[in-house]
Amino acid sequence: MFREHIVDESDFTQEEEEKFSDLENKFIEKYFNVLPTTTPSERRDMVIRFIISEDIHMDEEEVLRAADYLSSYGILKPLFEDDEIEEILILDTNKPVYVVHRKKGKCSTNIQYKYKEQIFKLIEKIKVFSGELTEKPIIDTTLPEGVRVNITLPPVSFRRPVITIRKFLENQPTLVDLINNGTITAEAAAFLWTCIDGFNIAPQNLIICGGIGSGKTTLLNALLMFSRETERIISIEDTFELNLDYIIDWVRMKSTDEIPMKDLVKNSLRQRGDRIIVGEVRGEETFVLAAAMNVGHNCMGTIHGNTARDTILRMRSPPMNVPINMISVIHLIVTLKRFMEKSKSVRQVIEIKEVGNIVGDVVQLGEVYVYNSEQKKLVFENFPATIINSMAYKSGVSQKKILKEIKTRESVLDFMTQNKINEQSDFIQFIRRYYDDKEYVLETIKAKQKGKKENETWLKIHSSRHF
Repeated sequence: MFREHIVDESDFTQEEEEKFSDLENKFIEKYFNVLPTTTPSERRDMVIRFIISEDIHMDEEEVLRAADYLSSYGILKPLFEDDEIEEILILDTNKPVYVVHRKKGKCSTNIQYKYKEQIFKLIEKIKVFSGELTEKPIIDTTLPEGVRVNITLPPVSFRRPVITIRKFLENQPTLVDLINNGTITAEAAAFLWTCIDGFNIAPQNLIICGGIGSGKTTLLNALLMFSRETERIISIEDTFELNLDYIIDWVRMKSTDEIPMKDLVKNSLRQRGDRIIVGEVRGEETFVLAAAMNVGHNCMGTIHGNTARDTILRMRSPPMNVPINMISVIHLIVTLKRFMEKSKSVRQVIEIKEVGNIVGDVVQLGEVYVYNSEQKKLVFENFPATIINSMAYKSGVSQKKILKEIKTRESVLDFMTQNKINEQSDFIQFIRRYYDDKEYVLETIKAKQKGKKENETWLKIHSSRHF
């Protein structure tokens, strides 16, 4: 039985909906060409200006309600505004709209569509707002606010339209957030930080694998916050999901029916990128990405796969067809899993493996970190010899110093976690300050920790005297 997620339903009266619906048709007709590039707040302002310019007789409250109705998605408005909602699933009329909740998992809601016309009106609105003006029975598009929508229509879907809406957090979680919620430990995060940074000389290539909704893109977004300020990052996606607005030199590309991802990956090799990111590899672009790694380009991406071994087998099979001798250019494979624990949805890094040598027809994998179900956390398993040797050789930094740096960065992440430096802008500013003046940051941390200990000692002494 599904858990319930009860929301405040739309309070628009039937009379208002009829009135606003007619107004909406006129509004869309006038602003048809610009709506795909406007945010919800911009749409709302446009509605208000439209009502005033058309000399439509409404009082102030009515104008604001009309603006809310026209700029949003009707009865789905509370679900769009709730950051805890990851996915919205519309199956049919007189059935609950289902959601995937970040903490509760899949739930039924108290929202329902009574008539098919309401669902088709929503579909038309999505098509206009996204600029996806097609009559195809399968529509895969992105709304201006970054929400991904998949629509299947008859005859592809049986007798009725099916709508799947996938939302993304506007403020992406940082590594501090992921440490706080148990997705990864500070120790493992520091290891990944050191590897993908590579002392700005020898960054390691990384692939994140996992099932649907396991948090692959979330982790990728979080790791990219460790990028240096001067990096040129080229991201390639089939649907925009990555959010790297803090990168000054960010080249963002999206595949189309005419220009597939493999062509964009090829093109990125001519753009002098410091890091090439592929949002999700699933086809021929995987071979091109591996070839890019093979000639020295630093790359990261995600892929569907339950384990590192599964991921390698998939990459070697059609349509990816990556030769076995090129698999070793991927230095690290991180695996995530989503599961329910005590009625709570949990995302967890379950393994971090380094890709080693190829023996016969087998790619050797070294377990660096593995999830321990008894301890309920990621634990260190084996020394990552291949990775450490590679970084030491390419960067000129000794193995001893690399290991020391990993421990130092772990202490930095511990400090950031304890002091709740988890807002994206604060997190990035702190990391960049560390890159620019490491000694200053470490001295600041040391001084604050010393001050905290002295304060705790003072409180302990005076509390004991008082009582």
